[in-house]
Amino acid sequence: MIRRESLMRPHAVLLEKARSLPAGKAVSWWWAPFRDALFPPRCLICGVFHDSRPDPDQVRGTDAMDDSRLFKTPFADGMAHVLGSFACPVCMPEFIPIASPLCPVCGVMFPGGQGPDHLCPACDKTVRAFGKARALGAYEQGWMKAVHRLKYDGKIQLGRPLGLLLFSAFCRIWETDPVDRIIPVPLNRRRLKERGFNQAWLLVRDWPRYSRKTGRPDFEYRISDDVLVRTRWERSQTGLGKKERAAGIRDAFAVKSPAKVKGERILLVDDVHTTGATAEACATALTRAGARQVDVLTLARTL
Repeated sequence: MIRRESLMRPHAVLLEKARSLPAGKAVSWWWAPFRDALFPPRCLICGVFHDSRPDPDQVRGTDAMDDSRLFKTPFADGMAHVLGSFACPVCMPEFIPIASPLCPVCGVMFPGGQGPDHLCPACDKTVRAFGKARALGAYEQGWMKAVHRLKYDGKIQLGRPLGLLLFSAFCRIWETDPVDRIIPVPLNRRRLKERGFNQAWLLVRDWPRYSRKTGRPDFEYRISDDVLVRTRWERSQTGLGKKERAAGIRDAFAVKSPAKVKGERILLVDDVHTTGATAEACATALTRAGARQVDVLTLARTL
């Protein structure tokens, strides 16, 4: 069967597609080729130039929060939708999502992809300071590159789309299990001065706007970056083993205002969950200060 579009001239096809779109999307659709000609889009992961003109049914960048697919489809589909705003088609498959079966406590993903969620050996033997930890993806390939671009290369524009992905995961995972306060894991003052920004804060700073614009989540929460503080400088944890990390970061956090967290359920947000030492140290400080429970959400975690 011959499709009607095949009988139409190219400009007529474009015009018909544009007419079927809301005004804002239609403008973006027409403007895209001119924008790309003047400012060729570049993948923020690998750095290559690529064609960014979206399908007319797609929404680019953080405008994706207006698209119901971000919340009503499987999370992997919504994640691919947002990844397309900053990653080229070659890099996108490198973003491996965390999926069941996984440990319901620490969130580590089990190989094979078969069977129900169950406790990992470490969580079966040890009582964690936090309630549950979840991550968007495996800390390798695409996710590792994205974190490095944001954290070490200063590509702070990645904070918005990555923060939107975290917000979507937050709405899904904690929809029926609300939190009272969200705390980005703090940096030591010296590290903050050197880097110029706290990547954890960049990931959550737009969440209130996303909540207002999408009507999600339906519960109230506060974002506080001045409650939990890092009390001392410690050398980089990169390359250290689990025991070394735990020893290096033990008692490195303190709660500046215990009254603010007393009886509250807290969500810690950070970029990476590796051995869990940072999450344990933060959760310990918060529960000692009176927090009812502490959960953790990160962009990626090691497998």
